[in-house]
Amino acid sequence: MDDVIEEYSSSLQDLTFNSKPHINMLTILAEENKAHAESVVKVIEAQLYKASEKLPILYLLDSIVKNVGENYTPLFAKNIVNTFRQAFMTGNEKQKMSLYKLRTTWDEYFPLKRLHALDVKIQGIDPNWPVKPLPAHLQDASTNIHVNPKFIKRNDTPVVKPQVTPVVSKPSQSKVNDVDKIKEQMIRQQKELLDLQQRKLMLELEQTKQELEAKQKEMQSQ
Repeated sequence: MDDVIEEYSSSLQDLTFNSKPHINMLTILAEENKAHAESVVKVIEAQLYKASEKLPILYLLDSIVKNVGENYTPLFAKNIVNTFRQAFMTGNEKQKMSLYKLRTTWDEYFPLKRLHALDVKIQGIDPNWPVKPLPAHLQDASTNIHVNPKFIKRNDTPVVKPQVTPVVSKPSQSKVNDVDKIKEQMIRQQKELLDLQQRKLMLELEQTKQELEAKQKEMQSQ
């Protein structure tokens, strides 16, 4: 297991920008190592804290939750408030808007109370961050609802209307299909890379052959 986590951590350190192929590969590796999900989650969370570019790491978290799910989702949910806060605090204005868009897709994956806590935490940093109201059946007397549309207006992004209906999770089969699609895409990319490497090798061989022939002619002419 140590070797698997070490290799995953090493590859994760190279995720310094929003590279879809790299995120897909790390998502597939996470799916193949579900038995070590707790260790994988810890490695990802630790990398996010120390990485200078945190948004790509959060995109990986998002990809694993949506495409693999299962035991990864509750593990990531435990620290999602602080994990998201860490990425938000170091992000620029554009990255913060990307974080907001990412947050709006999580209602069907993470507990709504946990996401409400996330919104309240971020609004404490940026008063313009909107706090999505909890559905009536999840509210209690201590729940404060804050909705501030200024965060959206200043970026010309429409305000997300609150949903009061219970969230219905997607069928697990769709997640399996998504993972299959990612695997197919990775296989195609690997084939393309192999073709390029073969072409490069052929060119190098042809160049070497021409150089040898030129040297032979030069020796014969002397």
